Amino acid sequence: MGSGIHKTTVKNIYDILNLLREAGEIHIRGISRSLNLNPFIISNIVEKYLSYFIEKREINQFGIRVTLIKFKPGREKTTVEEVLKYAKLKKKINGT
Repeated sequence: MGSGIHKTTVKNIYDILNLLREAGEIHIRGISRSLNLNPFIISNIVEKYLSYFIEKREINQFGIRVTLIKFKPGREKTTVEEVLKYAKLKKKINGT
């Protein structure tokens, strides 16, 4: 694709987007379990690539902290290509 992003990361982004479409709202660990990936990998992808497209909600109840994510309104049909374009533009702006 020439995006400069590792193809495994692109696949993980694709899988996360599809899972979000199915679930509506899901927590990071739920994504991790569903995709059999480390929660750190999911958190990293969400922060680095998907933050523009999703909303995060923190719940801290009974001493347990959970981060729920869902698409921002109108972003439910976000594609991997859009995410990669955003990441490329973000990289240009930040100069990294």
